Order: sequence, then structure tokens, then C-alpha cells
Amino acid sequence: MNHGQKVEWRVGRRLGLALVVCCMSCEQKSPSTHEFGADDDESVRSVLETQRAAWNRGDIEGFLSGYEQSEELVFTSGANIRRGFAETRTKFRAKYGDDPSTMGTLDFDLIDVRGVGADGAVVLGHWELTETPQVGEGIFSVILERQGGTWRIIHDHTSASAKKDRDEADGGVRGAPRPKEAVEPQQVGVDHVKEDRHANEGEGEGR
Repeated sequence: MNHGQKVEWRVGRRLGLALVVCCMSCEQKSPSTHEFGADDDESVRSVLETQRAAWNRGDIEGFLSGYEQSEELVFTSGANIRRGFAETRTKFRAKYGDDPSTMGTLDFDLIDVRGVGADGAVVLGHWELTETPQVGEGIFSVILERQGGTWRIIHDHTSASAKKDRDEADGGVRGAPRPKEAVEPQQVGVDHVKEDRHANEGEGEGR
């Protein structure tokens, strides 16, 4: 083997080794082939069920443990946007306390659980809160992300249904009669619509 052949052999050998290393690196960096499956669906539902059980025993901290505990958490209700776990925690404790007598009984029906990629999920459901001055019901949608093998809620949107039907049934929240305003007969329809609209404004959180 002459000098030229030796140089070509060395160059070819180095190129071959570089190609092998490149292929190994690509294999290591390839995205996970894991897909959202039945086990993931069960785990996501378990997060919500754990929250429900914690709420109903008056454990507000247990309920909040289902959320991502960072400033990236987003919680929206009514026309309000809340950011960060600390602010969400403060709001929940101020509104509901940490006792079954003030937190009431929470129930919900999971309408749909859908995977988003390998590590994300969107849950749509109906919530109802009873046996508390904050009684209400409505719809919620939450986004969960798998973080270190654990599913956490990273975005929560909760809305409340109109209170008209409940108010007509029991005279107001937990049976308190609603005051009747003296209005002209021809104004009743318009004033009733305005009253309902204003009564439904504000925060709808309660899930």
C-alpha cells in the first residue's frame, strides 16, 4: 500500500466512524414513541377523582395538589384570569375556607378525556357544588401535563351555569328569598332579563 492509498484508507475510516457516531446520536435524540393509552386515561381520571375526594373531606390542600405548583399555572373563571399556584391557592382558601361546612359537597361528571400527544390531556366535564353558600354548577375544561411521571393540571377553565332555575326553585341561594323590586307591569320582561344578566356576571369557579 503506497502513501496515497494509506491516506485514503485513513480518511475513509474516520468518515465511517463519524457516520456511526452520528447515527447513534440521532437514535438517542429521537422522540418517544409512547402514545396516550388506557393507563394514561386512568391516571388522568384519578387526578380528578383525588381532587373530588379531598374537597369533600374538607382538605383544600389535597384538592390543590392536583395542580402544577408553579407560576406557570393558569386558572380562568368568569371574566377573570389568575396566574400562578400561589394566587390560585390564596383565592380558593379565601372563598371556600378549609372545612366541609364551607366547602360543601363537590361532584362532577367527566364528559370526555382526550390525549394530546404522549404527555398531555384535555378533560371536559360538568361540576356541581352543593351544601355551601357558594352553591353552583357548570362546565369545566382542564389541561393536564405529565411531569416526571405524574399528571398535573396546568390550565383550568371553569364556568358557572345561569342561576335562574335554582333561584326559582328555592328562592335564592340555600333557600334565602330573593327580594322583589317594585316595577311597572310593562317593564317586568326587560327588568327580569337585566336582573338575570347582572346576577350571572362575576366568577364562576367552583369545580
